[in-house]
Amino acid sequence: MLERPAPSAPEWYALLVKPRVERYISQLLTARGFEVFLPSQPLTRKRGGRTVVLDRPLFPSYLFVHFSWGDRLAALTTPGVRSIVSFSGVPARIPQDEIDRLQRLVTSEIPVVACDYLQSGLLVQVKSGPLKGLQGTLVEIKSHLRLVINIDILQRAVAVEIDRLDVVPLARAHSA
Repeated sequence: MLERPAPSAPEWYALLVKPRVERYISQLLTARGFEVFLPSQPLTRKRGGRTVVLDRPLFPSYLFVHFSWGDRLAALTTPGVRSIVSFSGVPARIPQDEIDRLQRLVTSEIPVVACDYLQSGLLVQVKSGPLKGLQGTLVEIKSHLRLVINIDILQRAVAVEIDRLDVVPLARAHSA
């Protein structure tokens, strides 16, 4: 017979929620007594000849919620909450220092842009600009990305520096 785990201290978890209602779900969770963090960024749009500033989630469809594992059902049964973000079936705990850094970033005056998580060796595709559609292997990350495009017929490769926002991982490129 398995023993029940001892009550744990509250930790941060990412919740996957219905898209475009993150703020409403955040309010529902807060009303249930949870500490919720919804990182957002201002987005300026022109509508009907006037400028409108919208507050958009930095990570659409995700909320960060602080709770003890024993309280997870109250979070999961909140309307609009789909699941706790997990990897290989294990819920991903988010360290407090990562939440602190993210809070510091979004409260600074510096514009913040979410982008795909990229690492060296990843197959990528260019999604915009004159190289749109080209595929290659990411070889280095610095202020820009260095994308290596293999030309198989010549058994050679060429390298080009490209902005990180112009590149998507190849698995996502086909669904975009």
